[in-house]
Amino acid sequence: MAETAVLCPLCERSIDTSESSVLAEKGATAINEASKTRGTSISVEAGNQVHVACRKTFTNKIYLSKIENERRRTLQEKTEAEKVVLRSRTPSFNFQECCFFCTTRINLHTTHRKGHEWYKVRTKDFEESIKAVCKSQGDDWENNVFPGKNG
Repeated sequence: MAETAVLCPLCERSIDTSESSVLAEKGATAINEASKTRGTSISVEAGNQVHVACRKTFTNKIYLSKIENERRRTLQEKTEAEKVVLRSRTPSFNFQECCFFCTTRINLHTTHRKGHEWYKVRTKDFEESIKAVCKSQGDDWENNVFPGKNG
């Protein structure tokens, strides 16, 4: 009877005994963890045979760290895209027509919110204190909050 060829679970090619190794528990655990990192469904147990070159390539720490970094970077980009847009970054925000705190457009002939009146800022101190906070940020946020006004 012909003996069935043993296949490497990593590359699915037949294994020649001279180029293979039998996995111990530590090797099987390393391959299973690498499989999770790579997002594959490969699962091995102690006692399985694999190609030595396949095992080294599949569990390469440098390549696995690149996969993790790429996954982190993708997640970070997704998170940044979902962040709330600042009212100072919204081009339609107008300090003359909108509430500074909630960005709601104010109708000067009615109340701002149900039961609450709106108040127009009547002092220059308010604008100056907001401008001072903007300057303390150390970036160009002041230009976004007060467009067209220089220091």
